[in-house]
Amino acid sequence: MIKRCCRLAAALLILLGACDVGPRAGGKLINDFEARADLDRLSWKCRTAFARSTGHATRGRYALLVTMYPDAYPGVSFHLLPGQRDWSGCAQFAMDVFNPADTPVRWHYRVDDREAPPYADRVNGTLVLTPGGNRVRLGLDGLRTSGTGRPLRLERVEAVMFFLVSPKAPVRLFVDNVHLAGCGNRPE
Repeated sequence: MIKRCCRLAAALLILLGACDVGPRAGGKLINDFEARADLDRLSWKCRTAFARSTGHATRGRYALLVTMYPDAYPGVSFHLLPGQRDWSGCAQFAMDVFNPADTPVRWHYRVDDREAPPYADRVNGTLVLTPGGNRVRLGLDGLRTSGTGRPLRLERVEAVMFFLVSPKAPVRLFVDNVHLAGCGNRPE
């Protein structure tokens, strides 16, 4: 009887895991870097290097290792697929970031709801990543443009970027489990 219950419990756990279509129930996955093709959904530019890494993965086997070299604005831009541009009905933009340095890193972000807006008409902010693991959570209802203060049009997000401002030395970060959380008023 005990063996039968254990097999039933194991089968139920496998079934529940197979039903998870996002990072958790009520979420929309943007990128988890499990496939090599996931790197093609990043903007590649000089002074930033990307690689999949098994170090510090929080979802699956791989994380993204971002190495940002001295330059004006090295960083990572996520190409959003058509189904990932509507953030309405979601509570947070979320991702896990591991900072292997001994000091905090100031990582800036930018969110656009139209193509190439000026600074005043986009969301701009700064995160402080402490040494070790960081669970980044941006509340979507509070995102406002920097100059006009208007709410971000969540139904038409065009771009999301994270970058440094003029680093003096290379900076490495591990990024994983990039997703929208709290979508559709379902529990996380």
